[in-house]
Amino acid sequence: MGELGLSVETLARETGLATTTVRYFGQAPAHAGTLEAIGAGLGWPPGYLQRILNGESPRPAGTPVRPETPVMARLTQIEQKLDAVLSHLGK
Repeated sequence: MGELGLSVETLARETGLATTTVRYFGQAPAHAGTLEAIGAGLGWPPGYLQRILNGESPRPAGTPVRPETPVMARLTQIEQKLDAVLSHLGK
């Protein structure tokens, strides 16, 4: 989460989950509701995390993301910076 500029506390607040649940997410099997809450807090469409765990494509083609979330806004900034670096390098 640090890579996204998001703290455990912020994600817990965004999802309505306990800080402990968010902190230890991924270290043990999670309930479907926890997966959905974390996915929604990150701005991902319903079923996104479950599809990843099932080894499927995380997002069906054409599924819009929710750019109004802090995570999506930060991700957009990172992508723009990466595009600028690659353009500068001629790639």
